[in-house]
Amino acid sequence: MSARSRAAANLAWQLADATGVNVNIGWDNPSGRPSDGVWRVAWTDGPAVATMRALAAQHARHGRPLDIATLHYSRHYTPTAWAAALIAMAHRGDLPATASQAIGLVEHDLHDTDATAWAPHWPAAIELAQLGQQRPALIAQTLIPAGVTKLRHETSPHRCGNCGITLPEPADTGRPRRWCSPTCRQAARHTGSTVTNPRYETHCAGCGEPVTTTGTGRPRRWCSPACRTRAWRARGGRTH
Repeated sequence: MSARSRAAANLAWQLADATGVNVNIGWDNPSGRPSDGVWRVAWTDGPAVATMRALAAQHARHGRPLDIATLHYSRHYTPTAWAAALIAMAHRGDLPATASQAIGLVEHDLHDTDATAWAPHWPAAIELAQLGQQRPALIAQTLIPAGVTKLRHETSPHRCGNCGITLPEPADTGRPRRWCSPTCRQAARHTGSTVTNPRYETHCAGCGEPVTTTGTGRPRRWCSPACRTRAWRARGGRTH
């Protein structure tokens, strides 16, 4: 292994340690002509090119005898990164009406924005990427049906209790979802935001007044002990 190859491996390790993503630095020379070759820094998702270039300059001593100024940078993206960038654009209100326009605009975000800026949307982006068959164009089409910036199957204002992503329409039976993914449920538990807030209303079985119901425990049937007692007496001492 040459001195430059060892330096490239050492610098790649330093950059990977600083960013938390896998970084590779290798000699890129598709033409085979020595004058066309470059040392290229490549990684997936993670920081933007400008951020990675600045980190390489900070760790230049680990890359000697490589000339840090001549390094080329290639940031690759997973379908989840495409989805996260699209969702972030939608939350800013910048998502256009067509998938082709969205794909063109989001390329700038993918190049210029650190992945940490998309972190709150990552759990929902995983699901969106799956719905879009891991293809950016289909991901965009899934996110913008008929110009509406929400998932095709979403029709309700219910939002994830952690990241705020809109949740699908609750089913007719069962408890409504509070989280978009297990990751968000665990994150909310660690941050102490799992307090059971009111989510929907039922009506008192006695007087018909609205009764707030929470997400845990047995649903309330009565608005007050007085209503429960009146119902008990009306049924001859039976409340069921």
